[in-house]
Amino acid sequence: MMKRRIAALLATAAVLCMLLLTALPVSAARAVEDYIPNVGLYDAEGLFTPAQQEELTNLIQQTSRNIDMYAAVVILNQSGAKYDDEQTESYARSSYIKYFESGVSYDTDGVLLVLNMSSHYIYITTSGLGMMYYNNDTDGRCDRMQDNLKPQLRANDNVGAVKRFCSDLEAYYMAGIPEGSYGENKKTGEVFYVENGEIVKAKSLPFGYGKNFGKLTAIALAIGAVVALITYAIIKSSYKLKKSLDPSNYISQKETDFYEKHDVFVRAHTTKTRIDTDSGGHGGGGGSISSFGGHSFGGGGSHW
Repeated sequence: MMKRRIAALLATAAVLCMLLLTALPVSAARAVEDYIPNVGLYDAEGLFTPAQQEELTNLIQQTSRNIDMYAAVVILNQSGAKYDDEQTESYARSSYIKYFESGVSYDTDGVLLVLNMSSHYIYITTSGLGMMYYNNDTDGRCDRMQDNLKPQLRANDNVGAVKRFCSDLEAYYMAGIPEGSYGENKKTGEVFYVENGEIVKAKSLPFGYGKNFGKLTAIALAIGAVVALITYAIIKSSYKLKKSLDPSNYISQKETDFYEKHDVFVRAHTTKTRIDTDSGGHGGGGGSISSFGGHSFGGGGSHW
């Protein structure tokens, strides 16, 4: 009996350590298509002067090279009056597909900003790695990027707003993807995360994603040490010599009376139910992702 208990303890310790120390690597190849000529400013209604258009296009192209992703800014001036907020969002995603995913089935890495000047609505759509760098996870980056544009837009400094957008793209790219960041498409049940610098789509996050394995290793070693000590104590106690008592110590020296008694017991059956307290949650932060036109997009919008 004692040997079985010891074996069970050792087996439990081994399984626990393996679960803590082992990750499930998942990877996926990300194809790359050259849409660089489509990077830039789209101002069909002439909100900006030709000189401003050239300046901002050059800036967006340079930003695109710096972040190694596609980037574009689309201006809706008077034509934006026919779009409500939801339609503006759809327009942004359709524009991204048109400029950077036309004719391909995979998601490219990039970000596109739409400024609807008629409705005063900002919408940022993100794709591929752009969903990880600029999503609304625990850092709320996409929301902050929108908020950073509002002072310039309210002051009619539209050039300044585009420049600030490019500055934020580079700043958050340099900051890196937040640890444990992932996206979730609640409609399809798919999650998006980064593995070896690539965007990965799967049904669930791999075990330990976003966790500090240095800390987990220390915890695993500590648990293993505790289990080893418990096992040692059990083994030691099983071999410890105990002094036997004289049988006379259990005999009363007074007169002893014996009575015979019959009890009738009713058989009872008890059922035990285990309550599962495992929450099954993930660490880190998740951004909302949606499907559109056969592609996946993150992002967000707000009014100024």
